[in-house]
Amino acid sequence: MFQLPPLENHEGFEKLIRDICRIIFNEQTFELYGKRGEEQNGIDGYKLINNEVIAFQCKEKDITSKSDSDLIKKLTLEMKSESGKAFNFFKNTHPVKKYIFASTFKNTKHLQDLAAELSNELGFAVEYWGWQTITRVTVLQLMKEKKKMFGI
Repeated sequence: MFQLPPLENHEGFEKLIRDICRIIFNEQTFELYGKRGEEQNGIDGYKLINNEVIAFQCKEKDITSKSDSDLIKKLTLEMKSESGKAFNFFKNTHPVKKYIFASTFKNTKHLQDLAAELSNELGFAVEYWGWQTITRVTVLQLMKEKKKMFGI
């Protein structure tokens, strides 16, 4: 399968994940939440759908300057911290249905297992989207659009 190169711009990465969420959840009003440098309560974007929250957090990483084990350690801490912040932010307002932790780092068993553990702890679905997942969803969506536009 074709592999897209990871984006090197945090804002572009956030917009990509927002756009993927718009497509997957068939909800064009997914928006980014706050801006870089502000306290964002563990979320870069979210949408209330049927009185339940679907939220995402993006972590763009320079995969060329650190070892895989260093990046996994950093992402582990960030996933725990950010998902906990999101839980606290929404706990008295709306139930969270899904929390997506997206990264330009690759899919790894460790981070996918951590997402499953956090799902059990927090009481809502936590998913880790590594770059392979993001690429696959993007390419599949492009193929779907091509079929729709050109009938092939």
